[in-house]
Amino acid sequence: MTCSPQNPYPGQTRPKPRLITELPPPSQLDIDWSPVLTKRDERILKLGNMFVTQHPAGHSVGGKEEPAEAPKKFSRFFGGNTVKKRSRLVMITSNARVLMCAAGTNDKKLKEEISLLSPGCAWRSFQDSKGLTAWLVETRDKQFVFEDPKSTTSDPDGSKYSSQEWLDSIEQARDYAFSQTMTNSYASDAALSELVSNHPSPSSTLDGDSILEGVNIPASRHGHLRKDQGDAESLKGRKRFSKRHSKNGLANF
Repeated sequence: MTCSPQNPYPGQTRPKPRLITELPPPSQLDIDWSPVLTKRDERILKLGNMFVTQHPAGHSVGGKEEPAEAPKKFSRFFGGNTVKKRSRLVMITSNARVLMCAAGTNDKKLKEEISLLSPGCAWRSFQDSKGLTAWLVETRDKQFVFEDPKSTTSDPDGSKYSSQEWLDSIEQARDYAFSQTMTNSYASDAALSELVSNHPSPSSTLDGDSILEGVNIPASRHGHLRKDQGDAESLKGRKRFSKRHSKNGLANF
């Protein structure tokens, strides 16, 4: 897909703002997780436990399932052929961020973060070898695969709907962030215009002499002031000349 040069979201179609102008007030969930909601007016749009697997960018998904990470005591035997799969509490926020914290704990510390607005960031759903649907977010450097731990082969549609809900939340997060950016930009432009209108520039007062009528403007240091000083010096010189020559009888010279 070819992106427009003005597209602030490479890898995705240009977002169409849904006129989201205000965020809801902070919920108890937002307050509880305030240690990781470090952005201004950040809200949690979706939260849930997921299995998260990291791969290098461009990794092929949907094929044969790869072995999960072995226990540490066996890592020296299996470390080369395993992938990192972790149970994470995943949050999608209104600042277009995917936040990952440790699951099953009250520790409010961030383990991993993805900015959905970063250049090259993309997301999509896919089906694995068991027919279950998962979703992923890919950046320039990493690929994050998210699987619902409640997914089961007896109900493959459940994983499909779950993945679509997460992707919808990602789209909503992007719309929120884009809308807030536009709102802040318009507010800044309006403030600047008001500042300029209340404080006209000096050039706007040079349209004609009538505009300067009644305005007391001091003489320029490099203009009239220098000329006045020159006239004063010349007058002093003439006075000195007249006085000196009058003593010598040359006053009428």
